[in-house]
Amino acid sequence: MRLSRIACLFAAVATFAGSASAAQISNGAHVSTYVRDCRTAAERLAGSPTPSQCVDNTDSFGHTLVDMRYDSNYGGLTASAGTLDPLAANTRGSVDASGTPGTLILRQATFSTSTYSRASSQVEAMQSFTWDGTGSATRTVAGHLDFTGSHVGNQSDFFAAITSAASMISASINVFSLDTVSFDVDTGNIARPFFDSVASELPDYVSGGVSTFETGTGSALDWTMDFTMVAGRTYYIDAWFGIWAKYGAYIDASHTFTATLGQMDNGNFVASTAGLDLADPLAHPIRSTNNVPEPAGIALTLLAMGALGAARRRPQ
Repeated sequence: MRLSRIACLFAAVATFAGSASAAQISNGAHVSTYVRDCRTAAERLAGSPTPSQCVDNTDSFGHTLVDMRYDSNYGGLTASAGTLDPLAANTRGSVDASGTPGTLILRQATFSTSTYSRASSQVEAMQSFTWDGTGSATRTVAGHLDFTGSHVGNQSDFFAAITSAASMISASINVFSLDTVSFDVDTGNIARPFFDSVASELPDYVSGGVSTFETGTGSALDWTMDFTMVAGRTYYIDAWFGIWAKYGAYIDASHTFTATLGQMDNGNFVASTAGLDLADPLAHPIRSTNNVPEPAGIALTLLAMGALGAARRRPQ
């Protein structure tokens, strides 16, 4: 269900004119936060607390977006961003894949502080590795979501049915392989890059598997996904995590999604990178960030979005 990575996260694409450039990456990290005022101009002028916009995650995006923070680290392993906008104070996210090899840690929290605002955050981390031919060709990525938060606010149906307008949490793990140990990505794109989407345009791209879930429950989740390696190819683990709060409700905690590389042993998952050579981060990663609120940056983003029109969607 890759649709949730686009439609439900309303990722709009905007670019800085003349700033596009390409970089060869083997790793990457991204965090972005979005704040929307879901009222029309007339409703705002009248002081109405009831929104008529934001009925889903794509409608009127450019007209309702009031703040966007992002931090894209091309070739690096960490990223963080957060908003100070009063409609979504303390909405934030972070990525850290710089610790134990094969472990990607993604954290975030999302808060909508009024009945007419919508807030979201989304994070992504990618690592790559090659197989030396020893050990099992079948490996496993394990996903674990710590969901310890409570919901507070004016929306009694916070954990509503899984719809595009519900408050909810989504996550996915993508594994893909290429003939090359790195690939080009456009560092001029100020919106989230969707690393596996960029790679999927290459002729040597092969999907190794995808596991996606959406939840409205407050329970911790664990799952595993197997994939098979072929010698001579580079394998990329791309973990993505998105949470958002609808009008007047918020997730009152920090949530952690961890993707860990390993293999199954007699039915039990064991974290391991034996026989795998993980790519080092770039000596000088390319960082594109707008993590300090500035009205001019917001205006430029909105102008670019208006020029482009519709929000970018991942190829299905």
